[in-house]
Amino acid sequence: MPASAEQPAPRVDAPHPWRPASVVFLAVSLAALAAGAFPEWFLPPDRAREFAAPPAMGLMLAAQVTFVLLFCALLIRRRDERPVGRYLVDSVVEYAVLVAASVPLYVLAAWLSDGAARDVARCLLYLTAVVAAAWGLAQWADPRRPAFMTAVALVAAAVALGGPVACYLLAELADSPPGAAWLRRAAPAVFAVGLAGRGPGLLPQPLWAWLLWPAAGALAAVARTLVPRGAPGT
Repeated sequence: MPASAEQPAPRVDAPHPWRPASVVFLAVSLAALAAGAFPEWFLPPDRAREFAAPPAMGLMLAAQVTFVLLFCALLIRRRDERPVGRYLVDSVVEYAVLVAASVPLYVLAAWLSDGAARDVARCLLYLTAVVAAAWGLAQWADPRRPAFMTAVALVAAAVALGGPVACYLLAELADSPPGAAWLRRAAPAVFAVGLAGRGPGLLPQPLWAWLLWPAAGALAAVARTLVPRGAPGT
């Protein structure tokens, strides 16, 4: 009996919720926590003594959002043959596992920084918002289209690194321009350092600085559905 010419459809296995990139993420978080616990390692003594409490949680959150913006969009798996719903669920599960692994670091960082449980929750809410933006940007990271990959890398670098650099340059000016305060809140790494301090509320303030990133991720994801996927190499 001749073999059928039809080939079975490739099986799409569920992705493992723990990846090597997760280990790197935790290693970066631990390094930033250590730097925040001992600010005299990288700051002049007079600057290091200005902190009422070590900025361990602030630096850790800043490192996490920077890592997410720089690498998450390029590391998130492409949807391939998975339905959109399953792809979204897989992404949420992967992120939930990563957050669970980060909780001990946040407990230690909160203890070092004189933080409370609501401060940890506020940090995680902001981190989740930035992850949502990276997830939306990741929809454009198609290895079959080099131009898209280049654009994703440039956008990620501009948001993750351009904001802190611009804030630093503006801080050197004698008279800060009117938009300096807005930029400090819109730059994730800069905003994260101040956000992680002890505060009275659970939600990040101002709210627009928190809601900006899920809105940007949703807009990027919706815009991607309007662009034809195209053939490999196009």
